[in-house]
Amino acid sequence: MFAINYSSLSALASLQRQGRARSIDAKSIAEASYVGSDLYRVIATLIINRDLDEFNAAWPARKARATARLDDILGMLDEGEDRAQALRANDALATLINTTESELVQMATGSGSDRTVIAPAMRIVGYQIGLLVQKIETDLQTVSVSLEKKAIEADGKFAAVARSTVLLGVAIGIVGIMLALGAMLVNLRLVLTPLRSQLELLKEIAQGDGDLSRRLDQTRRDEYGELGRWFNAFIDNLSASIGAVKASAASLTENTVSLSANMAETAAAVRQITANVEGIRKQTAVQSAEAADNMAAIGKISGDLDSLDALIESQSASVTESSASIEQMVANVRSVTNILDANAASVEELQRAASEGKDGMDDVNDLLSSILKDSDGLSEAGAVIQNMASQTNLLAMNAAIEAAHAGESGKGFSVVADEIRKLAEVSGGEGKNIVDVLARLKDSIDTVAGAASRAQAGFERVLDMTIAVGSQELIIKDAMDEQSAGGSQVLEAIRRINDITADVKSGSGRMLATSAGALRDMESLARITDEIAGGVGEMATGLVQINEAINQVNDISTGNRDDIEALMERFSRFRNE
Repeated sequence: MFAINYSSLSALASLQRQGRARSIDAKSIAEASYVGSDLYRVIATLIINRDLDEFNAAWPARKARATARLDDILGMLDEGEDRAQALRANDALATLINTTESELVQMATGSGSDRTVIAPAMRIVGYQIGLLVQKIETDLQTVSVSLEKKAIEADGKFAAVARSTVLLGVAIGIVGIMLALGAMLVNLRLVLTPLRSQLELLKEIAQGDGDLSRRLDQTRRDEYGELGRWFNAFIDNLSASIGAVKASAASLTENTVSLSANMAETAAAVRQITANVEGIRKQTAVQSAEAADNMAAIGKISGDLDSLDALIESQSASVTESSASIEQMVANVRSVTNILDANAASVEELQRAASEGKDGMDDVNDLLSSILKDSDGLSEAGAVIQNMASQTNLLAMNAAIEAAHAGESGKGFSVVADEIRKLAEVSGGEGKNIVDVLARLKDSIDTVAGAASRAQAGFERVLDMTIAVGSQELIIKDAMDEQSAGGSQVLEAIRRINDITADVKSGSGRMLATSAGALRDMESLARITDEIAGGVGEMATGLVQINEAINQVNDISTGNRDDIEALMERFSRFRNE
């Protein structure tokens, strides 16, 4: 039945795919049936307008598209009436294309210039082409309708097969459920039969006389046999444990009686120890009070020594800081003195350099004055060159005029006069450039002369200020020498004070160390006394707790004896033999 259902599902899927493919093909063929009309629109423009350029621009693409659409239709159709109908439409398309290209195009090419009149022959060809277009559309629409009918038939078959498949699936489901229920009942009977026998045995053990010698069936080779083996092993361990508990309970009863007798003797000894500890505790309290008084006195002495040591430490630090400050001051004074010595040499060098610079600037001023005089002479020479160029140019013009008057015989002279004129123009231009350059040079020399005069005045001021600085540095150097000598004397006195302070600090440190040792000894004695007092107190507390524990042990022993008797009575109902 499952195989039949699987075949039905396969057929159902095949019919679904077939119906969908037929529906898609019918829609594509219906859309392609208008390829003839598409071509006819281009042909109509040729018949009406007889414009071959427009026709040739649109015709190839339309023809290729129509041919490709018919080829696609033929590719999707199998052998049969539909394919024969599509082949007839393809033949009509080929005839349409051939008629258009062989007859209609020739007629449009040979027609007259009057485009308002359509020739009868062209009308006939156009009518024939219209019939071919109609035939193409009719054939393709017939194929489309046929494929649509086949798609509807496939859908009907799909629905029928689907109904039968559903009914078959329901029948298979009902049969499967019935088989599953039968198998479940059989398995349930097989499972419950041995389980009932095991439940009866466990109920007898739990509610009966506690016979632990009963065992479950462990010969089966299934889960019940495994359960029997593990349960029997548990009963064996339980039986052994109960036997051990009985033996231990008997021994524990004897130990409990012996423990009660020993606890009575222990309680009497603890009461005697408690009385001795109380006497020791009182003596320790007196010793602790005396140690506390002695430690307070030594602590006050140690505090006074700490204060004295702090004061000595502060004095030593102040003396050390003062000594370092004075040493730094003396070093600074010596450094300043050394700097002043170096500055004296620098000031002397600066005075010499300023004097030499002033002399050099005097020489520069003299040279600039000489250059200025020479530039005036060059300016006059440039003016003379310009004047000579102007006169030469005038002579060249007169010579050219005379050469023109002389006619043919004066041509050579005219060439010479022209060259002289050019030379005069060049000389005049260069003379003007020389005058301009000399003028700019004179301005630059005047500027440099002014700057040199200002620099000379600056060197004179530097020289005067250098002399003044040199005299002031001599005064400062004398003051620094006196300060350095005084600082050395103060530094020596500070060093002597520092040595004395170090001796005092050493003695104070020894005294402080001695008092600290005594204080530590007293603290140790007080701590030991407190520890002894605490230990004695803890011993007293512990003895009280021991006494209470002994009483509790006695109570527990009595309770244990009663519990053991009840336990023995409880376990006596189990039989393990």
